[in-house]
Amino acid sequence: MLLSVILCHIVLVNGETTVQKLADTISNLQVKSDTTFSFFPPKWQTQKGAYPNQVKLNFHGELDFYMMREMFNVPDVNMFTSAWVTACLIEAYEYGNAPQPPITQLELALNTMDKFRNLNVQYNNSEMTFWPQTLNTTANYYQSFPTNLMGVLELPDYLPDKMVEEFLDKLGLKDVAHVIKMLLEEK
Repeated sequence: MLLSVILCHIVLVNGETTVQKLADTISNLQVKSDTTFSFFPPKWQTQKGAYPNQVKLNFHGELDFYMMREMFNVPDVNMFTSAWVTACLIEAYEYGNAPQPPITQLELALNTMDKFRNLNVQYNNSEMTFWPQTLNTTANYYQSFPTNLMGVLELPDYLPDKMVEEFLDKLGLKDVAHVIKMLLEEK
């Protein structure tokens, strides 16, 4: 709490407070339009009103694992990030000296969160899912589905057999190739 009070009173050279600058940055990061995932041309799924976040796999070990960890950033669309950022913005305003979040920003976030209601319940409910749901037609049941992450894991299905593994092996990244192979087998 003390840190947030101190931050609220720091003034930048241009006259904006640090907290105002952070609030503006968060507002500017909010996704302004929907996009769908595609391989060709490569495009990540986004959802209007959501806040960006990324999935990173936690590889441990030698330099090649470090490189893989740094390279493996997959933008994720989920309800949690939007809910958490929105709650933080409201609490920072309510309990601190942060600026009031614009109503349009809050409405965008709330509208996107509303799209994460459990579609398996036939009535209006407050049960939310982490990822967007897709219909599993075999089971006739909606299930949460991380579109971007699954898209990355499906990419090797479109490449010639063992192409990725052989490419990494030629770069001297055989250990990383082994980890990728294990991830793809568990997909």
